[in-house]
Amino acid sequence: MLNVSEIINYYVEEGLIQPESTLQNGREYRDYSERDVANLLTIADLRRLFFTIDEIKT
Repeated sequence: MLNVSEIINYYVEEGLIQPESTLQNGREYRDYSERDVANLLTIADLRRLFFTIDEIKT
């Protein structure tokens, strides 16, 4: 089973959310806006209703 950070990383890779990212000391840090958080909550609700990632993208 995936943990929450892996799921969020997957959603970023799929383009469902686009957090701001910065590089510090050779590491990437993401800044999630209120809109990103709201989108994550919406995605979670839709996934509980068995929507696929492709359906959510449209």
